[in-house]
Amino acid sequence: MFDILTKIAIGRDGTVNRNFLSSFIPFTSASPKPKNKVRSSDLNLDSTRNLWIRIFAPSIPHENGENLPLIVYFHGGGFAFMSPATSAVDAWCRRICFEIRAVVISVNYRLAPEFKFPAPYDDGIGVLRFLDSGQIDFESIGILSDFQVDLSSCWLVGDNSGENIVRHMARRWAATIESWDKVFFFLIFLKLFCICTLTIVLSNLNTCFVFPIQPFFGGEKRTDGEIMNQGLPVLKISRTDWFWKSFLPEGSDRNHEAAHLFGLFGTTATELEQAFPPVLLAVGTMTCS
Repeated sequence: MFDILTKIAIGRDGTVNRNFLSSFIPFTSASPKPKNKVRSSDLNLDSTRNLWIRIFAPSIPHENGENLPLIVYFHGGGFAFMSPATSAVDAWCRRICFEIRAVVISVNYRLAPEFKFPAPYDDGIGVLRFLDSGQIDFESIGILSDFQVDLSSCWLVGDNSGENIVRHMARRWAATIESWDKVFFFLIFLKLFCICTLTIVLSNLNTCFVFPIQPFFGGEKRTDGEIMNQGLPVLKISRTDWFWKSFLPEGSDRNHEAAHLFGLFGTTATELEQAFPPVLLAVGTMTCS
């Protein structure tokens, strides 16, 4: 149904009728009252670019001042659809919070085609800077009053285009390496009904780990998977091509650095930054993009 509604909402000129989508796609408000044993609260970070986050926390602490890890989540949707308030995203973040027992921050980044590359990357880095500088006062947020947020255990989580955002955020941060030595990154893709976990013994919390599964990248040359799966009823090649066209700068193609994994034909060097973290990549057999 979501695929059908978003297809209808895309006009012939490439714009998205968001009023139409808001009439049919369910949204969920933040709730300080427990819902599925999780409470939530919205926090505005930068109104000039509609950058806000939805924070999720367990409703009951195991002990007073319980120390919880932090998960910063970037939703999918091809850079063009959904938000932390989309009911499916809200429900998924609640499940992550409950199953892993962590504080979850779901990021509302700017969407294409209204905001093209590099807007969501800038928004993601903006959230990291808010966290790194201490501008987010967790103690003042009511649903976190019984917890301590452990910034030395911070995971970056994304699915689909959200993983693309996180990967480019990690590259940007690795190129600068300013002052965030208190946080390590851990990118993990969490599929509905399947929570993937990875245990790593760390000797240096300044280390960054990236674990992308089914990330959203592309290129002008069609892959074998794209050719084999072009008849799939969901995420057809025509749809993923539209995602890239709506997100990439005018005049760019899918060999742009944002789309092409290695930037072979874009402006990005083929070698990753020296500080870029180790990567464990996992893809499904039906992956087509």
